[in-house]
Amino acid sequence: MGSLRYILIVILALCIGFAVGYQLEYQKVKTSETQIRGLMTEMENVSRASREQLAKMEGEKGLYRLRVLVAEAQCDVMERNFGRASEQIDALEAGLDKAFAPLGDQGIEVRDNIRMGLGSIREGLQKLDVKVKVKIEDLAKALDQVMTK
Repeated sequence: MGSLRYILIVILALCIGFAVGYQLEYQKVKTSETQIRGLMTEMENVSRASREQLAKMEGEKGLYRLRVLVAEAQCDVMERNFGRASEQIDALEAGLDKAFAPLGDQGIEVRDNIRMGLGSIREGLQKLDVKVKVKIEDLAKALDQVMTK
């Protein structure tokens, strides 16, 4: 009877030791899982912010491309190369939607105003009118305002 009692006490002590050890390791695992969840959330936030910043930079890059096209059109008009200036204006109109897409609602109004101004610029270019340079400068100012916002 004494040896049975001793065996039961040893088995009970082993079970208690196992349960305590299991609980301690379980708490470590839970702590690690919590830390991992926190790091995953932080990583997702950083990733989202990076994507937003990349989209903004892509939009700015598109606006800079448009600005370069406007500058080239200005140079072409000054050189009285109206055919090339017309090509630059066509390229500018083709890139408007893509360049202004990242700006959202803010860019729609400016984009539409620029698009309306392109019609009068085209007319001036077809008439070989050097005064179209002023309209192109206004277009450049409109783009500059968007780029500084």
